[in-house]
Amino acid sequence: MWLIGQMNSVRSLDEWTRMRQLTLDNQIINQYNHQHREILNAIRSREPERAASKMKEHLETARLSLTRAAET
Repeated sequence: MWLIGQMNSVRSLDEWTRMRQLTLDNQIINQYNHQHREILNAIRSREPERAASKMKEHLETARLSLTRAAET
């Protein structure tokens, strides 16, 4: 619950809104959705190592996307 609260706090910031507008397009949304499904499937399959690996991949994708946007 704490983590969700932290994420929601960040998402309420103006800077987060600006970065989302810069980074989100149909291609990245589809990629994020695919990654989210992979994470969920690993959790449902009770494969914590795979879930953790998929989450790390997703966070790295998001980090790179945000880093590129910050450079513009």
